[in-house]
Amino acid sequence: MTVPVRQAIIPAAGWGTRLFPISYAIPKELLPVGRKPTLQWIAEELAQVGVDHLVLVANPSKLPIDHLFRTDERLLTSLQNRPPLATLNTLWPHGPYANVRISVAYQEQQLGLGHAVACGRALLGPGPFAVALGDSLLGPPGSIGPMERLVAAFREFRAAVAIAFETVEREQVPLYGIADPIVDDDVFLLRDIVEKPSAVDAPSQLAVAARYIFDESIFSAIDATPRGAGGEFQLTDAIRQLIRAGRPVVGVKLLDHERRFDVGSYESYRRAFLAYLDDETRARLCEPAS
Repeated sequence: MTVPVRQAIIPAAGWGTRLFPISYAIPKELLPVGRKPTLQWIAEELAQVGVDHLVLVANPSKLPIDHLFRTDERLLTSLQNRPPLATLNTLWPHGPYANVRISVAYQEQQLGLGHAVACGRALLGPGPFAVALGDSLLGPPGSIGPMERLVAAFREFRAAVAIAFETVEREQVPLYGIADPIVDDDVFLLRDIVEKPSAVDAPSQLAVAARYIFDESIFSAIDATPRGAGGEFQLTDAIRQLIRAGRPVVGVKLLDHERRFDVGSYESYRRAFLAYLDDETRARLCEPAS
């Protein structure tokens, strides 16, 4: 019987140093993109594909990112004698996903993505889980297509891991985990995956696109993985161990109209914010000055 993917880890403990000083005051996961915080877009994406338990992996030195999901009694009290606000249901605690359970794990040291995922282990139940990076959106706004296809591929291939991939320019290859696909198709099994290869040595231009689904075997692989690039515990290295052990790892390409938006730097955050604006607001912003 196929076990549904009902839980997810959202790693959100990074310092966001490329966005200092903004991200020193406001965690980058809470920065607005269009009319919602980045983290709310991601949480809604996961909730729409059936996830009902989110584990946030947070940095104890940053402002608490789970405030986004809490009911604020002082706010409700202040609104008691006012006309109902139509926008109140845009807040997570008053919206359609208010029953999704939120847990918080803390990553005391930033020791890599593999380490961040392992920090959430104790709060998960049995069965598979998704991982969605807390500083990356998959557009267009409100899109759940990539996650739906990841879930479908994970089930079809009875995979240990399913990973979303996007095609990047050759000069960007050294910034990402890169797929070595067995076949060139929209859904493919991986021969290997390499963390931040040189542009010359990379097996493809397919870069990990911030979304994964894992079965529980990933934790044993993380435990057995030494520090890798940057002296950190790389999730890519743990995935390679599963491939070498003969476990199926499947990749799913983003479609032509889909795109990963990163909020980790000023330029990429600007692009994300503009892409997620509603049409009316975008039209106003683009009006010529009088």
